[in-house]
Amino acid sequence: MSKAQLDMQSLHRARERLVAERTALINHLRAVFLERGITVPQGRRRLEKELPDILADETSGLSSRIRRLVSDLRQEWQALDHRIAAFDIEFVSQARTDPAARRLTTVPGIGSINATALVAAVGDGRALARGRDKAAWLGLVPRQMTTGGKPKLLGTSKRGNRYLRKKLIDGARAVLPYLAKHDTPLGRWVQGLVARAHKNKVVVALANKLARISSSKTKDQRMASMIRSRPEYARLALARHGAAGTAAGGRTRPLARAEGAAVAMAWHRLRETEIDALVHAGVLKPESRGKPDAILIAFMPILGKRPVADCSAAPRALRA
Repeated sequence: MSKAQLDMQSLHRARERLVAERTALINHLRAVFLERGITVPQGRRRLEKELPDILADETSGLSSRIRRLVSDLRQEWQALDHRIAAFDIEFVSQARTDPAARRLTTVPGIGSINATALVAAVGDGRALARGRDKAAWLGLVPRQMTTGGKPKLLGTSKRGNRYLRKKLIDGARAVLPYLAKHDTPLGRWVQGLVARAHKNKVVVALANKLARISSSKTKDQRMASMIRSRPEYARLALARHGAAGTAAGGRTRPLARAEGAAVAMAWHRLRETEIDALVHAGVLKPESRGKPDAILIAFMPILGKRPVADCSAAPRALRA
């Protein structure tokens, strides 16, 4: 784990501590009012909105000393809000400047706080080979009890990073109404799940899905970094299923000037994830999709005239 990741985790812990202090302060205010017969609707914003009216009401039954106490607690609440907002602004700035966090923010339900927390926890995701591993690491999968060869699924395991699990569930709960109203692949999946399961189960299932999608985004970012830093990976990704010089539509074009006679390159069908990775890495422009000539021209500065290197150590994602 890098120093930057440790620093970001420290910032998230500090923000979480401030949020816990604010929650305790709000509960304290509600208890003070409830003891005197004053009830406030549920929700932090409701209490914040009605607090000035309660203090201004002379018939509320609050003594002058309790009014001063409530005013002091209100000022402390506002100070906590300012400190939490400062952390939020810093996370937004970090999410905009960090490529990995910026890619994660394209996932529904993952904002700047969740994106920076995920990057700080898993980095480039090398330790988690598959998306299901990430979901299991976060405790978003059901526990399993097998007896007599018959597996039985229980409640969620709730293992691993509690903070990340809570943040992903909060994000899933916030984005669930939006996804349920839109006719997208993820929206249709959510709609089918809502029709047959309880809302809380749907939220956890959606959080699991978001964790797995975020894992694929991290994998794409790692692939893009490798393609930019290792020319042999770029050759392999571009020529994986083709023959030397084979062009789209059956046409052939010699590539000797680009790589020399020893280089075997092809116009091959790039995987969609590879194209996304190249676009996000800045190697390809979005308008280059589906244009073999534009893809080859974009690769020329990277490939240069260096000899073909041994690609046997290339990642499996690029080999198969």
